[in-house]
Amino acid sequence: MNFLKVFALIGGLIFCNAVNAQWRLLQKSQDILIEPDTTNKIELIVSRGSFSKYLIVSYFNGEKKLVLKKEIWGYVDDKKEIWRSYKKEFYRVIKYNGGWVEYAVDRSIQSSRLRSYGVYSLLLYSRTLDSSIHTNWSEAMSDIPSTYILRQ
Repeated sequence: MNFLKVFALIGGLIFCNAVNAQWRLLQKSQDILIEPDTTNKIELIVSRGSFSKYLIVSYFNGEKKLVLKKEIWGYVDDKKEIWRSYKKEFYRVIKYNGGWVEYAVDRSIQSSRLRSYGVYSLLLYSRTLDSSIHTNWSEAMSDIPSTYILRQ
């Protein structure tokens, strides 16, 4: 019976480590499909807000680097969510089907300069992973001829 408990414990530890996702920087949108670099693992990526030009990238070996936001396409966080950098802000990619891309960003609702009363998610759209981001789906698809989109 003890052998089974030990075997289950070791199997659980191996499974937990395999599921643990790794942060990674994406230099271009095509990097989404590339396997992560396991030699120089990133522990954390922190954006210091939309007014900052830099990201703070912390590595497992204790090293920290400042990375210009405009030099990367985005990053993947530890939950395997993809974040795109666009005009010094990060937008979470929530859907990509080859026809268009859907993003979400959290915005705070403020009644005065000092108090924030809530947060809402704003949906945004772009035609491709590299095209401009718009709040309106029709604006994002404006470069496509109207006959291309089939409506039922």
